[in-house]
Amino acid sequence: MASTAEPNRTPEYDPKNPRIADTPITWENWYKHVNWLNIFLIIGAPMMGLISDAFNIQYSI
Repeated sequence: MASTAEPNRTPEYDPKNPRIADTPITWENWYKHVNWLNIFLIIGAPMMGLISDAFNIQYSI
């Protein structure tokens, strides 16, 4: 049993490998903090639609 001075930790906790949310955002690790699925859904999917629409308008005549 842990003493009262030690914090309660789960077995998965590893102090040498902290969670990404607990680390500061720097130029070296900014891409790890980005939610890439949301980036694709918010920017990538509409851009694919605009590009495909441009080709459909060009060849529809």
